[in-house]
Amino acid sequence: RMLYAEFFYGEAMEHWLAGHRHALEFFGGVPAKVMVDNCRTAVTRPALGDQPAVFNSQYLDFAAHYGFRPVACTPRRPAQKGRVESAVGYVRTSFLAGREPAAIEALNAALAHWRDTVANVRSHSTTGRRPLDLFAEAERAALSALPAGPHPCTVNTTIPVSSRFRVTVDTNLYSVPSSFASRKVSLRLSADRVSLFDEGNVLVADH
Repeated sequence: RMLYAEFFYGEAMEHWLAGHRHALEFFGGVPAKVMVDNCRTAVTRPALGDQPAVFNSQYLDFAAHYGFRPVACTPRRPAQKGRVESAVGYVRTSFLAGREPAAIEALNAALAHWRDTVANVRSHSTTGRRPLDLFAEAERAALSALPAGPHPCTVNTTIPVSSRFRVTVDTNLYSVPSSFASRKVSLRLSADRVSLFDEGNVLVADH
């Protein structure tokens, strides 16, 4: 029942991967498998009959980097991830309920404080133990070590530059040097950065 939670601005691949990386770093290791819902950032085709689920290739690359096996829930079987759903409800009622809207940075700072001073040190209603204590006693040793370096958690693609030397990313405009007008650049999109590179893989703009 050890809990990690984080808020993001969206649900795209860069947010999905960053959330995983931060959670694995928080727990200090990697489980043998990670059970996921059938969201498109994880599964491109849910299991159907005897046909297994087909996982998103970017997510598989991430899983291979950290050394875990992704497992998709059976469609329309919410009980398979009931503990996660309960944890989401707990965050809503114990942390979010009655809280004033705030910038995501402030929310995540408050969420981390609540996680460490309330959620993971309370006496859990099912186990009667503190999640922090049970994790240290029974689960931490079962985790594999984190890899030598973190996954970049970026979505990489090539995008065109307008005649006014702007690129469009998620409906937002970002500038590049004027010499790149009407050309193409490589985009590396992370949860909090838009980085643009030329053909020689040299950074030309970072937002």
